[in-house]
Amino acid sequence: MASNDPTIINKFVSPTQSINISTNDLYTISRHEVTNAVRVANSSGILSSLTVHINGTGVADDQLCAMVFSEDPTNSTVTPGNQIIISGADLPKLIGVINLPNPRKHAATMTTYTQAAISLPISSKTTSIWIVVYRNGNNAWTIGTAVTLIATTVWS
Repeated sequence: MASNDPTIINKFVSPTQSINISTNDLYTISRHEVTNAVRVANSSGILSSLTVHINGTGVADDQLCAMVFSEDPTNSTVTPGNQIIISGADLPKLIGVINLPNPRKHAATMTTYTQAAISLPISSKTTSIWIVVYRNGNNAWTIGTAVTLIATTVWS
C-alpha cells in the first residue's frame, strides 16, 4: 500500500440463513459470499475479524470453524445442514481456516462466536470471497436455528 492510499474497512453482514443440524460431526452451518471483500478484481486485502451469531435454542458449545475461499467452492458439498465434503478441485481456492472458539451465550436464544485480529491475507479473482462456517461437534441443534455472519476486511 502506498502511504497516501486510503484504507477502506468493509463490514459485511450476511442475510440470515436457517439450518437444521443433526448429531453428526462436521456439518456445514452456513455458506456466505462476502461481497466487496477486496477493492477490485484480482486484488488483495486482509480479513481482520469474523463473527457468527446463532439465534435458536439448543445451540450447544460445539466449536465452529470457518473456511475462507478465494472463489465459490462449487465442487464441494457445503450446503447448510449437510455434512461438509471438500473436493480436491476446490483446495487451490482455500485461503485459510479460522477457529471460532469459546462461544458467548447472550441469552437462551443467542450465541456468538467471534475471532478478532485475524490478519488473514485474502485475494480474489472477483471482489468477493466465500466463507463456509462448519461445526466440529456432535450435539443436536434445534431445527430452524438462524445464522448471521459478520466479516470485516481491510484494503486500499
